Amino acid sequence: MTLHEAIEKVLQKKGGQMTTAEIANELNINKWCQKKDGSEIIPFQIHGRTRNYPNLFDRNGSTVLWAVAPMACPLSLYSFPLATSCFPY
Repeated sequence: MTLHEAIEKVLQKKGGQMTTAEIANELNINKWCQKKDGSEIIPFQIHGRTRNYPNLFDRNGSTVLWAVAPMACPLSLYSFPLATSCFPY
C-alpha cells in the first residue's frame, strides 16, 4: 500500500480529519505502510504527501482532511419543512 493510500485509509477509519502527527502515529502503529529502511513515518512526510495530492486531501496547517469524505447534508438547501435526511424523496 502506498503512503497516500494508507493516509486515506486511516482518515476514513478515524472520521476524515486528523493532524499530521496523529496520522504518522497511527500508521506507525498499524504498519499499513512502512518505509523501506524500516524507520518510522514522520509528520513531515504526511505533510509532503498530502500536499502532492490536492484531489484527495485538504490541509489546514497541520490538520489533514480527507477531501472525498462524506459531507454533512446542508438541509437548509431544501425547501421541505420536515426534511430529515439528505434524500428528501
